[in-house]
Amino acid sequence: MLIVTLGIWGILLYRIIRYYQAEDVFVVEIGDRITAVQDTIPTDTLLLNYPDPFSDEAVNRSDEPDLFVPDMASPPSLVYLGMVNNRTMKKSFACIRIGNNQLIVKKNEIVNGIRIVAIYRDSLAVDFNSHFFTFSQNVGK
Repeated sequence: MLIVTLGIWGILLYRIIRYYQAEDVFVVEIGDRITAVQDTIPTDTLLLNYPDPFSDEAVNRSDEPDLFVPDMASPPSLVYLGMVNNRTMKKSFACIRIGNNQLIVKKNEIVNGIRIVAIYRDSLAVDFNSHFFTFSQNVGK
């Protein structure tokens, strides 16, 4: 029993010494960390006027505020014709038609108040009056 106990303690001390003498320890400098504090007002409200399940009283629903329904903006009159890749510049351009004008635009370009957010092979994502719209390519037209 004494031999087994000494053997276990010996293995334990050997592993502890070997752990602290390891040469493959990497130190990575992270640099200065800057934490951003956001002062935001929560947009969701919790009314906390739920009926009590143990009482017979009803909750007065006339005290609830009216729900705000935002106006849905109509999408701009834009037709996505396709995508052009420039291999030397490694950029993508979109071919679009607004009214009778055909244009070639790049990402983050603003045309007639329409900002190009993303260009995909089969669709185009735009931002118009703080609303996002996706236009798919009209194949065969």
